[in-house]
Amino acid sequence: MLNFILKGKYVWHVALKRYNEVLIEDCLCQEIRSKLHEKVHYHQYKAFDLSGKL
Repeated sequence: MLNFILKGKYVWHVALKRYNEVLIEDCLCQEIRSKLHEKVHYHQYKAFDLSGKL
């Protein structure tokens, strides 16, 4: 059961990382772009952390 939850969290963070990467491509404002970069790095770190627990 715990493994199922961890996989769900992993998929969630990967999906949000990819979503934010798509937003960065179309973003014109540099301030918003930098905030999106921070979010991408956060979700990338969390996905990497969860992949080690699977």
